[in-house]
Amino acid sequence: MRRLLVVVLGLAVLMAGAARAADPGAGSKTMVTGYLAPNFRIIDKGETYVPDTLNPGSGTWVQNASDMGFGMAFNRVTFSGEMEAGKIVKNVAWSVEVDVSHPTEVALQWAYIQPKFNDVLSVRFGHVKKPFSREVLHATGKLLTVDRTPATRELIDLGYANYNFGLEAVVAQPMFKITAGAYSGSPSEKSVPDQDPGLDFGGRAVVMPMDGVEIGVNAILVTLYEDGNNDGVYSDKVESNSGMAFGFDVDYKKDFGTMELWAQAELGMGDNWEEGAKEPAAMDTWKDYSWYKFQYYYLKALFMVNADLGIHFGYSAWDPNTDADAGKNNSISVITPGITYFWAKNLRTQAEVQLRTEQQGVDGDGANLDNLTYTHFVLQTVLIW
Repeated sequence: MRRLLVVVLGLAVLMAGAARAADPGAGSKTMVTGYLAPNFRIIDKGETYVPDTLNPGSGTWVQNASDMGFGMAFNRVTFSGEMEAGKIVKNVAWSVEVDVSHPTEVALQWAYIQPKFNDVLSVRFGHVKKPFSREVLHATGKLLTVDRTPATRELIDLGYANYNFGLEAVVAQPMFKITAGAYSGSPSEKSVPDQDPGLDFGGRAVVMPMDGVEIGVNAILVTLYEDGNNDGVYSDKVESNSGMAFGFDVDYKKDFGTMELWAQAELGMGDNWEEGAKEPAAMDTWKDYSWYKFQYYYLKALFMVNADLGIHFGYSAWDPNTDADAGKNNSISVITPGITYFWAKNLRTQAEVQLRTEQQGVDGDGANLDNLTYTHFVLQTVLIW
């Protein structure tokens, strides 16, 4: 499969390079854009139980001091452009985006070349986002709430979402869009020397049945790696497992004259290989595992009362293990009410309260432990330039 990917990449490069252009600069355009979001946060650290040393078995809960300070959620610069090509590849688009929100780091985001054979079919290869989860694929600078849902970080850690090197085909029509590709996976995480890192495969289809409505479905298959279970004997016994996730989402926009509504909802589920296998195979095979399942969902909405002032709301939940016999009462939910004010078309301030509830599992008798609750506050200004 890796050889096939290399061949396809090579053909795409050759077609783009062979495209006729009398003047390399003719018909080309380049743009530099970006967006940044300085913010102020108050992060609730919860309470700590302090036992009473004079009265064993009793104690009090003491509120921890909250973290408070300024930061930068993101600060991104995007270099993008498109140029005329030739008879086979009509145009070639490209984009490079970096994040410099951290004072000492530069993080690569998008970095791809996209030969366009016509207005419908194109091929994109480079550093792209895997086609999974509307929430992850949604543009960072245009999020309806200040932060993404708690499931986002989990999906990234499991390898189902976020940026990765790969090759994907894109078919775009006014009524639908399909993206499918192969991605490099996570070869840096392999624990067996010289193990083939394998490939991840994903696809997403979005249907636009009417103005303002988008319905999406996606699925992804990720290659997992031998986890050091062979006691140092690395031979042909090493086998790879895989994990799969799929989801469904809806995006809805409606203009009511002076008011406007933008709402999103998503439901996803799949293999949570970090939770372990239901019925682990023999320690020397690490093959054909059946994983515990995760599930997440969220609903977000931004209701603009007028052109400047809006009210936003979000509810999201993440359950790392939906199997009742392997850990009840362990989900996370977040409620996010807030206000959005647009100073200008591309400049807005969001003030948001984040009500987070974390379930703590069960005790030795199977009774649910008390939930931990946190109340965070974020004030963020987003500028798109």
